[in-house]
Amino acid sequence: MNHGIPIERILAVTFTNSAAQELKERIRKNLHDAKCKLQPQQLRDKALINRALGNFDDARLYTVHAFCKRLLSEFSFECGVRPDSELITDQSQILKQVVQDFRRSFFSDTVPFIAALSMTGKLTEDELEKYSEDKEYKSNKQFSHDYP
Repeated sequence: MNHGIPIERILAVTFTNSAAQELKERIRKNLHDAKCKLQPQQLRDKALINRALGNFDDARLYTVHAFCKRLLSEFSFECGVRPDSELITDQSQILKQVVQDFRRSFFSDTVPFIAALSMTGKLTEDELEKYSEDKEYKSNKQFSHDYP
């Protein structure tokens, strides 16, 4: 259905990069196909399609991640974030840093024997990471039971 809405005013959000790319290709192809099917007297429709094709690079076709990143960048002041902030999709490095900081702060004032035990027992960095992930999983699971 043609409402004459400029393509740069339409927003489409997908989950993956490949879905976003496929959507772009399909929309561009549909515009080209529609332009080829127009009769010579359909000047208004032809002008609208030409405008859409000309402004196609301004179309807002994003993944969820890219859309959020753009919002945070454009409205960084309102969101209280730095304009050059990055969204983190893999938090494993941050978690590893937190575990290392915890280990340093907790065991720096203990008896060396206990600090050594922490390195050989279940208090390894990997075990602390697993514990943290398990706690997060269990709290999310409990929350989902509260609200079906």
